[in-house]
Amino acid sequence: DDDSFMPHFDDRAWPNAVPAKPLDTDYQFTDCPTDRVIREIIPTEVYRDETGVIYDAGENTVGFPVLRCDARTDSVRVTFSEELTCDNQLDPRHGHLQEFRVRNDGKSRLVHARAIWFGFRYFRVEGNAITDKIYVVHSNIATASSFQCSDDTLNWLYNTYRHTQLCNMHY
Repeated sequence: DDDSFMPHFDDRAWPNAVPAKPLDTDYQFTDCPTDRVIREIIPTEVYRDETGVIYDAGENTVGFPVLRCDARTDSVRVTFSEELTCDNQLDPRHGHLQEFRVRNDGKSRLVHARAIWFGFRYFRVEGNAITDKIYVVHSNIATASSFQCSDDTLNWLYNTYRHTQLCNMHY
């Protein structure tokens, strides 16, 4: 485990930061569309126990869940994975250690991560919150191709490739 972000961590053995030489480059403006919410997914509940609920987005995607917190909500922890174990738990080998936490001020509200997105299919919500929806986030790029044939495998391959490219397109 990496304790480097914990309050008790002693970083005195680490070297101090030093100024770096500026890059020798010309900076260019880009016309690439920025990230935005592209669509919404309503997740399904997969598993529930006394500590939390695991939801399924129905597909591997990028974005974040939107949570409905009520006045009783103190804090919420959300963790992510692309796979489940055989006992319906998040598989840590496919989760990239992604999580976010919410601290509530005692008011009912919708909350979600800001200025960040996560790659996942499954996620666990611990705390007094209900998942309202998932926002799918990537660059707003138009698809400039199409493919359809009589072979379901080739159709699946094209659609999966297109989906993967969009999920990995961020600016």
